[in-house]
Amino acid sequence: MLIDNLPGLKDSLERPMRMTFFAIPDPCFEKAIYALNRYRSSYELGGNLSLKDFLIEPFTVIDSVIHQVSTTEFDTTVVERHYDYRQQLDSMMCSYVFSGEYTIQNVEEVGGAVEPLALAFDHQMRIEVGRGSASGVTNLGARYMRLVETSGSKVTTQWVNADVETSNLSTSNGWIHILSEGHEFGFNGFEQMFYNYGNEKQKGDE
Repeated sequence: MLIDNLPGLKDSLERPMRMTFFAIPDPCFEKAIYALNRYRSSYELGGNLSLKDFLIEPFTVIDSVIHQVSTTEFDTTVVERHYDYRQQLDSMMCSYVFSGEYTIQNVEEVGGAVEPLALAFDHQMRIEVGRGSASGVTNLGARYMRLVETSGSKVTTQWVNADVETSNLSTSNGWIHILSEGHEFGFNGFEQMFYNYGNEKQKGDE
């Protein structure tokens, strides 16, 4: 449902190219919505939201912003604010989709990490593969793969990982890796992106 309602993402996925898609299970979206609603409730920013609330058509809010220019004079400025929640959601979804083929094997062959640009919005992500520990010995355990949001930082403690549960599913135009249900869609940033939903009208001439 989500892909069909995000025109930009749907068009991108229909391009004639090889792609890698990190599939997001439903519980990952549920975790993000829960975090958002908890944040909004804590700061009294409005009622609970669901994913479909962000699939509305773009709209514009016109505000009259009043500035005091002297002790007796005021200046009123008309400001147009444009909102497109589908595009914002689209940009978050594209962080899970990449042009090109990234499997455990070919990422491992280039050193265990690559930093491709996300589809459509040129946001740099990181894909890591490796092996865990076994009997106390590193690099002898099971293989792992993860998608990492670095937010442009070199400080690894600030990175947010999304672990892959099932990897290397071949499709007609590329590869799918299914993320763990423990991942929060948006790499823990969903609430910061949408916390003010429904409060677009700023105080001005009211």
